[in-house]
Amino acid sequence: MSKARFFPLIIFVTAPALSLAGPPKAIGETTEKTAGETTEKTTKEKTAPPVATPAEQRPKATTNDVDGGAVIIEPVESVIFRSHAALEDERYRDATELLSKAAGSNPDDPDLQNELGVALFQQRAFKAAALAFSKSTKLRPQSSNPWMNLATALRLSGEAKRAAAAYHTYLQLRPTDVHAIYGLALAFLDFGDIEKAEKTLLVAERLCEDDDVTEGLPGGNEAAEALLPRISRARERIALERSEVGKPVAERAEARRLRGDLQGALVLFDQAVMEAPKNLEVLVRRGLTRAGMQELEGARMDFESALAIDPRHAGALAALKALRAE
Repeated sequence: MSKARFFPLIIFVTAPALSLAGPPKAIGETTEKTAGETTEKTTKEKTAPPVATPAEQRPKATTNDVDGGAVIIEPVESVIFRSHAALEDERYRDATELLSKAAGSNPDDPDLQNELGVALFQQRAFKAAALAFSKSTKLRPQSSNPWMNLATALRLSGEAKRAAAAYHTYLQLRPTDVHAIYGLALAFLDFGDIEKAEKTLLVAERLCEDDDVTEGLPGGNEAAEALLPRISRARERIALERSEVGKPVAERAEARRLRGDLQGALVLFDQAVMEAPKNLEVLVRRGLTRAGMQELEGARMDFESALAIDPRHAGALAALKALRAE
């Protein structure tokens, strides 16, 4: 790859600005989980898988006094080690149970919250994962990887604007991470800001072509090169979005759903439901979108809301029956 040089580009997320002009800097974090190589079944994009926490930052064994005696609690480091073994064996529920119990005994441990988010993320419980990652960021706000995890989980749960804000915070800590810049572009695209999405993709593409930047990133030059086809696909999605400008929100949402962009569809279906809360077709289609994202409780609520308005609605009855059969 050549060494691309370009002028700084400032992209505004909300009130603060995202500057992508600085040189890459090494960050001394080695084991925190970030969301990055798990294949999404819905959008067919790759998201960052979770990473672990530096051992020297983890608290050791603690004790609880019970009726004058001391009960030794398993060290956090040991819990995380065992959870990693469970995750590697794809025993995600075992890892979640282990980490949930440990987090209950150590509610102020940011590493446990991050690891719990990882286990939930692997089960596609994106909203629950986002809650755990959010707790981790509050407990240790200068730790970068939980912010990346949070941004990814929020985007995959359909909360694009919150995801963009989390990507923004992460990029203040790691300003040249092309994967986060790409994720930010997708978040912009999800909530319909095509102009910002295009500009952000351009920044990601130029950084991917700069060896000085990509050599310092996880996966190095090869990972950056692998991102380029995904950037091209995002541009194709932008072209589709432009062709749908001016159409009703519900129609655009359904178009996104049919082409497999469930995260983007959910953002628009939420908007459509706010505009017409008693539109049965919109409620059912949002439920189908949530079901496709494995948000089964939200899907059930949508189908039941439709049936509360019309108990004989065929689409809602069929969808709820299929959901209960899973």
